[in-house]
Formats: sequence, C-alpha cells, structure tokens
Amino acid sequence: MSTQPPFTYTGQTDPYRSGDDVFPGPYVRNAAVLDIEAVAVPSPLGDGTTLARPAVRLTLASTSDRGPREVRATEWGTPADWRRHPAHLSALDRERLVTAALTAAGIPARTEPVGHGLYCTAVGLITRKGRRTLYVGMDDTLVWELLSDEPGDAQPGGVWWDTVPDDAPGLVRRFVRTARATFAALTPDGAQRCRAHRR
Repeated sequence: MSTQPPFTYTGQTDPYRSGDDVFPGPYVRNAAVLDIEAVAVPSPLGDGTTLARPAVRLTLASTSDRGPREVRATEWGTPADWRRHPAHLSALDRERLVTAALTAAGIPARTEPVGHGLYCTAVGLITRKGRRTLYVGMDDTLVWELLSDEPGDAQPGGVWWDTVPDDAPGLVRRFVRTARATFAALTPDGAQRCRAHRR
C-alpha cells in the first residue's frame, strides 16, 4: 500500500455556477487532481474571521456525466496531503516520479532526455544476452522498451495499462524476474535511442 498522498478524489464536489444559477456539485469517483490550492474557510459565525483548521481546494477532472469538465472540492488538510495526478504533469515531472519511485525501492535508475521534450527512466540490467537498458516512460500509463548497445538489437516494447509511477518498482522487478536478469550499474547516457513514448 502506497504511503504517498492521493492524486485522485472520490466524493461530493463544491457547488458550481452556470449563468445566473448555482447547482450542487456532482459526486465524482477517482477524479484526477489537477491543481491544489490552500484556502481559508470562513467562520460559520459570519464575523469575517476564518477557521484555524487548514483546508485545500482541489481542482478535479470531473468523472460525472453532468456538470462542468473541471470541478472543485474543498477538503480539510494542507497541500502536502494531496498531489497532482501524474498524467497531468509535465513529461519531465512525470518521469522524475518514476525515477524517484524506483530509487526509493532500491532500484538504480536515472531520468534521461529522449528528445522532442520527452524523457524516460533508465534502469541497467544484465540479461543472458548481455548488458541491456530498460527504459520506462510515463504518458497516461507506464510504457517500456529494452535496448542494448548493439545497433538494431531493440526488442519490441510494451505498455503496462492503467498504471502510475508508484507501480513502477513492482512492475520492473517482475520484468527482471521474467527476463531472468539482474540489476546493473547504468552505462553512460544512451537515452536518445529510447522510443518507449512513441507507441
């Protein structure tokens, strides 16, 4: 179980305005958190003061079939209690999350640019065929490709559907077991060969 703050929200959302009317916010399930803002909640006494308890306003990608595409929800807590959904981060920030998840699990990894504003996380491996580099990328889900230093020796990559950066350590370890490989130190940068994002 992840100890990371959540990046999705399930529950009732704040009322929203459409024209001159105000409507109750829809109930959403696993709505992606797009933005997080610390807010002060006005006192119910109406005396112009705010409650001392910290609160946040979450901007969410609505999963409801009614209402606006983006909705808001106000929750108790601080911005550190939440995080933005990886699919809505920049390519570099998404890849840094993958690299951080792998290194936190003791897997040697580094973020490398692959061109055109894209990035992959490189993991060094030793397989039966020799040294390989497993490149893991994150678009809206995790993708991978296994490459060697031999020209034209790339194996077809794959997609780990419905995954997020926190899933990377378990998936990479399973990949390594299946390939009967071991983790190895990373060789000098060769990431320009990674095509994991171009699926």
